[in-house]
Amino acid sequence: ADASGKVKWRLVIDFRKVNEKTIDDKYPIPNITDVLDKLGKCQYFTTLDLASGFYQVEMDPADIHKTAFNVENGHYEFLR
Repeated sequence: ADASGKVKWRLVIDFRKVNEKTIDDKYPIPNITDVLDKLGKCQYFTTLDLASGFYQVEMDPADIHKTAFNVENGHYEFLR
């Protein structure tokens, strides 16, 4: 629920089978300790809160079909 007590729903889909076939990222996330060591030497840094950032990046059209799912009222595919 949000601050007003209103219940918010979020769709969750089990993509474990897709993840098993996903090619590893060529640019992995750096070690957090290394990042923090570098930030300690900086005069300025920025923070981003991505807690509600789902569905912000557009899907590659060639991969949209991989997100397809069916429910009682239809067939859907993620575009983001």
